[in-house]
Amino acid sequence: MEVAGLVIGAFGVLPLAKECLQLVNKHIGPSKHNTTELERLSGWLDDIIQTIAILHPLLKSVDAGGQPLHAIHTEGFVIQETKQYLEQIGKTMDEVHGTLGELGQAVENLRDDSRSTAEGIRDQLQRKAEAEDRRVVLDWVSTRTFVLEQTDLLNLRYEGTGTWFLECRNFKTWSSYTGSEERYRILFCLGGMGAGKTIITATVVDYLRSKYRGRSDIALAYVYCDYKNRSLDTSATLLRSILRQIVEALPSSPTEFNKMHERKDPLPSTVVKKLLRDTIKMIPSCIIVIDAIDELEVFVSNERASMLDIIDDLRRQPNVKLFLTSRPISTISYQFKPTNSLIQEVRAEIQDLETYLGQRIQKLSPLLRRHLELQKKVKDAIIGIVDGMFLLAHLFVDTFRDDLTVAAVNRRLTELQRDAHIAQSTPNSGDDWKHRLLCKAYDNVLDRIKTQEHDSVAMKALMWITYAKRPLKVPELVEAIAAGLHHERLAKDNMYEREDIVPACGGLVVVDETSGVVRLSHYSAQEYFEKTCFPEAHYEISGVCAAYLILYERPDCQSGLGPSSFNRPTNEPLTKGAMTIYTGWKTWQNFWNTPEITGLSMFTNPKPQCSMEKFRSYSQ
Repeated sequence: MEVAGLVIGAFGVLPLAKECLQLVNKHIGPSKHNTTELERLSGWLDDIIQTIAILHPLLKSVDAGGQPLHAIHTEGFVIQETKQYLEQIGKTMDEVHGTLGELGQAVENLRDDSRSTAEGIRDQLQRKAEAEDRRVVLDWVSTRTFVLEQTDLLNLRYEGTGTWFLECRNFKTWSSYTGSEERYRILFCLGGMGAGKTIITATVVDYLRSKYRGRSDIALAYVYCDYKNRSLDTSATLLRSILRQIVEALPSSPTEFNKMHERKDPLPSTVVKKLLRDTIKMIPSCIIVIDAIDELEVFVSNERASMLDIIDDLRRQPNVKLFLTSRPISTISYQFKPTNSLIQEVRAEIQDLETYLGQRIQKLSPLLRRHLELQKKVKDAIIGIVDGMFLLAHLFVDTFRDDLTVAAVNRRLTELQRDAHIAQSTPNSGDDWKHRLLCKAYDNVLDRIKTQEHDSVAMKALMWITYAKRPLKVPELVEAIAAGLHHERLAKDNMYEREDIVPACGGLVVVDETSGVVRLSHYSAQEYFEKTCFPEAHYEISGVCAAYLILYERPDCQSGLGPSSFNRPTNEPLTKGAMTIYTGWKTWQNFWNTPEITGLSMFTNPKPQCSMEKFRSYSQ
């Protein structure tokens, strides 16, 4: 009966074996055993139990009567069959035992993996928390970075241009220098208006980022000064941005930063300068790039002079290398001489101009694409006129956009050469000939714009971009134009689209695709428009702003963009947000008695005085 007990015990193990097999399949993978084999094994055990049930009374009767065992030979076939079953069961149980061993090892491995996974998740959560804490500290230092500007500038760069600068002697000397001598740590790049300095800077930043990617011993910081961001990007703001970028290069934020952040200490420029000096000492080498120093504000708070003081402080740090660009302005360039800096002129090289003009013509003029000799004639003429000035080349090549005959192209070339001759031969009146030629080019672009059917749209766009207090994004410009042209109903079906507005501006307006900012193609256009166009812009824009704000109180306003298009907190009143779009040279109160404002009552809701009083309260 020991055999019967063993068989019955094995029979009881089968459900457990079946569950084990399922676990093996789940956590290890397919096994050489399957549930069918276990069911077959169950059948064998069932047959054995039935056989034992047959043999058991026979064995008892033989034992009781003293008969020899051969008396049960009549049941020999049953015994033989049972023996075979037992052999099969034994073999199968051995295999099951091996599988159970595999399962045990798998469970052990699974436990180890679970422990490792849990530790990994815990470490990942800890790193994420530390990264978030660090981001908070970095944002406390500055939220101003120039990643979007860098991306947009690289998108504007034409393939194959700017490589000459990376190969010039001064840049190679500066970029490879690892010593502390001041003269070789500073590369000061001078270039006239529209020479392509900012694109060269973006090319250099891209080169340095690629060269030193993954290097923990080198920190790179870069800022782009922009005439349009003068009110936002002060010298103090740019200084804090540089500090943030240097700190970001460290494995972790310095303890002093964390303590100051916890105490909510103020960060005046004197403190930021000290923090920057201390942080720079933590890194073997720091590279700082500052583009367009000349575009900083100079007449009110003299941010340009403040930035030069910052640069003077940085150049004293023996492990700091500086890359600087500017127009040749005496108050800037006098600080950088061959005895203390490497001086490099930036101008559009002939090869770069040929590359740029060739690619630009492919986009603009089907006629010039087909007539290669005429195309070469145009390129040679433009290169000969512009004398290394990318901006002039850009404006000139765009004038051929609408010329559909060879004769028209030749007439255009004659006009350009005549204008260049006049500019060069006119007695000097304080401006150099390139500036006079540039102004003439802008005159020609405006004349071309005014011949268009929808010239008013282009002129409104140029006015808003020129006089807006800060850079505008496309939805903001779209609404501003609509509010100016359609006071009676500010709705989507009264709005022009970007694809119609930008081309109408004759190449003077570009959209930075990454940031979504719409701007003039060059700051010289800003200076030109401020001097020659839109004499009533302050009054007109003030009136449109007032109309815009009042229109949003009307129940039939269907813009659908509204406050969200101004990129401000949703809980900030629409009127306050709109005030940030434009700040004129007079206070808002001065406009209340002008026709532009008093005539707005027709556009208000049924309680116009309430609207005007509410608007007046926000403007004070």
